[in-house]
Amino acid sequence: MSVATSGPLSTSRIDAGGHTPLQIVLAHDEPQCDAVYPARPTALARMRHDVIDAAARCGAPDATLTQIGLAVSEAASNVVLHAYRDGCGGGDVRVRVERVERFLDVSVRDSGIGMSVRTDSPGAGFGLSLMAHATTRCGITSRPGRGTTVLLRFALDG
Repeated sequence: MSVATSGPLSTSRIDAGGHTPLQIVLAHDEPQCDAVYPARPTALARMRHDVIDAAARCGAPDATLTQIGLAVSEAASNVVLHAYRDGCGGGDVRVRVERVERFLDVSVRDSGIGMSVRTDSPGAGFGLSLMAHATTRCGITSRPGRGTTVLLRFALDG
């Protein structure tokens, strides 16, 4: 696992699932978490802890920290369950936390097989709506064979 706690000014664009892409800008002095974890159930608790810790350093209130933990757990669990199935072997999940003005953006990214409709899904099917309900904005970008990125945005002002 590698973790960065601060970094240079960075800008990236992430397609927000058919919506206008979100612009992410990280100032030099903002707290940041950029970590790569193995896509295994045993890594989920550490991942959730690291994201909540970074969010707390960014000033997220306690109620928002709870929502962040819930949404990140769901996104990361989806990676573990779905991203590297069908004999594509184990892989990694990258989690990035950035403060953008009065928001906290958390991205959860894998390089697995991408999202597809599954009639045999081992999940209950509530994960996407749960993430959308817990966030200010939730966007998903997925390309077959090229992985999935989930962008979770949380308001820091409660």
